[in-house]
Amino acid sequence: MEPCSYNGIVQPEIGDEKHTPLNKNSNRSRASELYKLQTGAANNMEPSMSLSFVYPNGTTISVESPSYTLLSSGSTSYPVDCPIAATWDGEQGRVLVVGSSDMFADDWLEKEENSQLCNVLFRYLLRQNVSFDPSMGRSDFEEKECVPDIASLSNMVKPCLQENEPLPQDCKNMICEDLFRVHNEHVPDVIDLYKQLNVPYGPLTLVEPHFECPSPPLRMATHQPRMIDPPPPALELFDLDECFSDVRVRLAQLTNRFSDNKHLDNYIKEAGWILGLHANEDDSAADGVLSKQYLHHMGNKVRLFLRQVSVLFRSDACFSV
Repeated sequence: MEPCSYNGIVQPEIGDEKHTPLNKNSNRSRASELYKLQTGAANNMEPSMSLSFVYPNGTTISVESPSYTLLSSGSTSYPVDCPIAATWDGEQGRVLVVGSSDMFADDWLEKEENSQLCNVLFRYLLRQNVSFDPSMGRSDFEEKECVPDIASLSNMVKPCLQENEPLPQDCKNMICEDLFRVHNEHVPDVIDLYKQLNVPYGPLTLVEPHFECPSPPLRMATHQPRMIDPPPPALELFDLDECFSDVRVRLAQLTNRFSDNKHLDNYIKEAGWILGLHANEDDSAADGVLSKQYLHHMGNKVRLFLRQVSVLFRSDACFSV
């Protein structure tokens, strides 16, 4: 695992000195002071978030006084907020312990701000104007709990079977008659309770049941009944093609329908009705009389038409002469 901690700084001095290079001839770099003046990081940023680092292949450590904590795992890694770096400062020298040896290796030195953290820690060991306050070291870390090695214990599983008592030879002894049974042994005790409580003893009487009515009683309606409206009158069906089509088209359709001479009487009647001829139907009750009247009317109309045409021809001839 390679957790990245963004709020694991315990000593604020680490964030203040992260821009100071490793140089034993200088007391404090001018670049660090200019960076603080330009960004205001020393006043506006939380001390625990002043530097971020990567902690690969590491472990947590246990810190006891007079040692004190420098770095923690922060709140973004598991286990949460545990010490991972500590130091001891004495007159004979300084001891710095980090729980990961790969933290300052070549593969991880340029990740996040590991290189700046490395400079601060080595300047602290070389006593180049870097010191930490032991009172700033946190002591409110969570207590560690010993957890058994579950992986090794899983390979040492031993089954445990409970031994049962031997069964009796007589199977009747296995029957328990005291759990559920019906008997009258307590009836005399119940009768004696009547005397002790001064309650007259007698047979039980029948209590007449009272059934509640599930619905209210019927009452007469006070509103007028709703009568069903009669259906609308039936409309006659009309053939629109037959009503609006031309007389010639209707005669052509009639001619196609009566192609033979068997129904000539019906053909003449329907043709006369299409042409608008009128006949006296009372006098034409006999078969063929109505059709003859239609033919008579048609013959008169043709005669009148021919007479008018002959008169027009004669008048045109006179004018031409």
